[in-house]
Amino acid sequence: MEQITVETQLKSEMLCRGVVLAGNGRVVEEHHTRGEFIHGTVFLLEGGSIVNTAVWSPAQAEKVVQRCQAAPPTIRGNNQQWIITGQAGQKTGRILTLEDAGDALLHNRQLGDWFSIHSPSTLFCAPVRQCIYITMGKPCRFCTFEGGTVERLSPEEFRFGLQHLIERRPMITSVAIGGGTPELSDMGARYFASLAREITAEGLSSSVEMVPPPDRGCLKALADAGVASLIMSLEVWDEQCRVDWCLGKGGISRAQYVESWGDAVDLFGRGNVSSVLLVGAEPMDSTFEGAKCLIELGVIPTLIPLRWYPNSRFQLSDWSPVDPVEYLSLEYEVGRILRGTGMAASRQRGCTACGGCSLETAVEKLAGAEDGLPDSGGDQWPGRV
Repeated sequence: MEQITVETQLKSEMLCRGVVLAGNGRVVEEHHTRGEFIHGTVFLLEGGSIVNTAVWSPAQAEKVVQRCQAAPPTIRGNNQQWIITGQAGQKTGRILTLEDAGDALLHNRQLGDWFSIHSPSTLFCAPVRQCIYITMGKPCRFCTFEGGTVERLSPEEFRFGLQHLIERRPMITSVAIGGGTPELSDMGARYFASLAREITAEGLSSSVEMVPPPDRGCLKALADAGVASLIMSLEVWDEQCRVDWCLGKGGISRAQYVESWGDAVDLFGRGNVSSVLLVGAEPMDSTFEGAKCLIELGVIPTLIPLRWYPNSRFQLSDWSPVDPVEYLSLEYEVGRILRGTGMAASRQRGCTACGGCSLETAVEKLAGAEDGLPDSGGDQWPGRV
């Protein structure tokens, strides 16, 4: 097997453990704490990898190290170039921000409270500032939204923000819509479709992340609006673990997700539907089983390490960090199965192709990655490779 690159190993460390400010890290800390709705920081490493992860202050890092039983990678430098150093090695990189967006306000909030840049060509928008499950007192425990009443951008406000940003960043080719669920009647499908039409009108592709709606017609409304790909994230495969993590959304059964995934694959095509599975929220073999089942359905699994943030609803003491080597091993084993179907995360436009929160696209880049890996026989999670 071709040797795993330092960049991929370092990205695995960053995704599992976050990064710690060292030296002159004040600029990063200011970016991280200025109130944006995305509580991670997005790095572009020198080899092209996108990494969206948590940034820790030195004080926070002491507690994180205790939970990880290893030091997270460190970051030092300035706005022109940052040096990230982990156990795998060292890489330079820069931070992707919307600092050139100006002081435009949308719905009495700054533009950065709604939009974020996730790769040089991918714009992320959480047009729903809150979530109906939070207002019901049943949030997902990994959520970092602050709560309160549901706020959302109107299509007109969304259009203004989108045009404002793409005028300044003409390299943007796709927009990923995600975030909270605005309502239970259709889980926001028709609202998201109204925003997707604005994206389509600008000649851009779009992806939408949402909870499965109650009927297939809602999904068709998204397809008719020009949505290229759909993300319906189960998050946790084991049903009991899932109910523990997703206090409200967990009421939508896995069987309902399977039905909606099937409808979505019919509408959008195999490989154009995906689901996040949070690595570390359940036993690893359960996540592996879930990933295999998703692939059989024509759905791409996005394996994101469960991370703690200072404003997460679950406590630091409840967090069991994922080992970066085990995470890499899981991604390679799932990647082998995925390649056998001809599907690829990099071909699913929007959030999944960006790849900043997981390793699917990094695994794809390694030629012959399947050679030399032990074959599990597909029956259970084989552990580290």
